[in-house]
Amino acid sequence: MTGNLGRYTEDTAAGRKVSYSGSVNLIGYDPLAAFSGSINVDNYECPLKVTGAVALRDKVGAWHDIDFGPIDVPNEGASCDACGDLSMGDELIGPFCPDETVFAGMLAW
Repeated sequence: MTGNLGRYTEDTAAGRKVSYSGSVNLIGYDPLAAFSGSINVDNYECPLKVTGAVALRDKVGAWHDIDFGPIDVPNEGASCDACGDLSMGDELIGPFCPDETVFAGMLAW
């Protein structure tokens, strides 16, 4: 794995937040080859809220974009789940809802 991925954490009485931004080449990780973007996971307004947008490149070179909703704009487009809109190029493919435990684990530091 090569690249530059920054991590920011926040722990307050209101809840926890973790943010990742940057890009990483995922050499040897099947089926993904690269990650780029910014994502926030917090539990301030609801048990789990994911915001941001990421681009994932598969091993054949195709980029897939996932938009989880705007970052730092409370209650504007982001819902209290781990779902985002998946697209490839200009074509919307549909909802992308990974297992919420992946994101919930990010808040368990």
